[in-house]
Amino acid sequence: PNASFQQTYRSGQNFTLGDISIWVYDNESHALVGMDPVARLFTLNLTFVLTPASIPEQPQQTVSLPQASISSSTALHSKNSSHSVDGALGLYSRDGLLFASGLWIPYPPVGLYTLHFRHSGFTTALAFEFEVTVGLPTSLRFLVSTPATSAAMNDVLLIPLSLQPVLLLQDTANNSLVSYTLVNDPNFYQYFSMPLSASCVDIISTACQWNSRSPSGGLFVFSGMVLVGNNDQVYRINFSLGSFPGLFVVSEPITIQPCLPRAQKYAVTLTTECIDCPENAICNGTS
Repeated sequence: PNASFQQTYRSGQNFTLGDISIWVYDNESHALVGMDPVARLFTLNLTFVLTPASIPEQPQQTVSLPQASISSSTALHSKNSSHSVDGALGLYSRDGLLFASGLWIPYPPVGLYTLHFRHSGFTTALAFEFEVTVGLPTSLRFLVSTPATSAAMNDVLLIPLSLQPVLLLQDTANNSLVSYTLVNDPNFYQYFSMPLSASCVDIISTACQWNSRSPSGGLFVFSGMVLVGNNDQVYRINFSLGSFPGLFVVSEPITIQPCLPRAQKYAVTLTTECIDCPENAICNGTS
């Protein structure tokens, strides 16, 4: 074989292994280049052991980490092959030389891969092993989403959101970027050197802006987030990491709950005020 395979590749949308050449030898170890008149069909197939992502530090809520997986589009491809043999690539040798051009795998999950070259007439096979690690981040994803409702203003205390959001970064193959080692990697440091910022969509207010804790193990964790919202309003929160393109996500709508206790309060519409129910009036906490 003659190949420029690396031991480690980063995952990505266009994940290219490159070109590879394989020569056919006789039983005396002579290369048959230019001497083998038979066009031999070789098969190339890929086996893999995926590396499951794990949460380095469990946030307050018990959650499961999203896992990247092999899909129908995650398969071995070559620029110079149009054959398929039992789900594997089929390549023909010519004059004793097998040439695989531009081998590539779209959106590979993180894991250990082995590329096998086989021919039915030969007793031995060739195998190339390589590792796929996470690629650069292209998206933000909720590990813990914001709740659908937020408490109204309370005379005694401000009530934090019932679910405090936790977010993480993913690469284009949906591999999650979570590990203490990754955070210290110079290729990724810029993404973990700042907290995640959050603010209400289309509203400029210091009461509607937050920052996550410093990222730990790749997780951006918010705590004590309180939405001071106007009655009868629906809010959405935008989460963004600096000015990196694509690294933002918007929450689902959050509605402001009625004033409490509902029978003793009513809400002044489009304000944060919860007023005592007038004498002999019937109130239910809404406006």
